[in-house]
Amino acid sequence: MISKSIFKDVEVSQERYTGRFKTETIDEVLRAFQRIKEFEYSNDEDKIEINPKK
Repeated sequence: MISKSIFKDVEVSQERYTGRFKTETIDEVLRAFQRIKEFEYSNDEDKIEINPKK
């Protein structure tokens, strides 16, 4: 279970996404959101770090 999300950029932290997912993993959800707004992320078991796309 993810216990922490880290945003290294204020702009990225201000973005809001909504959706309904039933069986998707967090990686599948984040990849779906990447189609809307470009960003990079890393998933390290208990935390997700989200950064603007370089």
